[in-house]
Amino acid sequence: VIGIGALLKAVEENNDTKKLMELKNKLKEGIESDKIKINCYNDGNSAPHILSVTFVGKRGEVILHSLEAEGIYVSTGSACHSNKFGESHVLKAIGMPKDEIGATIRFSFGEFNTAEEIDKVIEVIKNLRY
Repeated sequence: VIGIGALLKAVEENNDTKKLMELKNKLKEGIESDKIKINCYNDGNSAPHILSVTFVGKRGEVILHSLEAEGIYVSTGSACHSNKFGESHVLKAIGMPKDEIGATIRFSFGEFNTAEEIDKVIEVIKNLRY
C-alpha cells in the first residue's frame, strides 16, 4: 500500500506531465478558431501528450502534408487507429461525423518539445492556405 501511494505521488509530481499539459494547452489556445475544433476535455484529466484537432471542412491528409512541409509531423485520426486504413473506429464511436473524422489530425508531445516549437506550430497553422 505504501508503494502504491508513493507511485501515485510520483506521478502527480511528475514535471514532464505538467510541462506536456502546458504545451498542449498553449497549442490549443493558440489555434482555436471557428475553423478548428478541439477534440479533448480541458478538465486536467485528459492525456497531456496528445491533442486531437479537426480542421472543419478540410482533409486531414492535406493539413498533414502542409505541416510536414514546414517540419511539423503529425498523424491523422486517433492514436488507437494508427497504421490502419479507413475511418478511425474511436472517432466514430464518440459520434464524430464522417466528414470530421477525415479532417482530424493528432499532435503528440514529448519531453523534448519546447514552447518555442509550439509557437512555430501556431504560426504555421495560422498561415496555412487551405
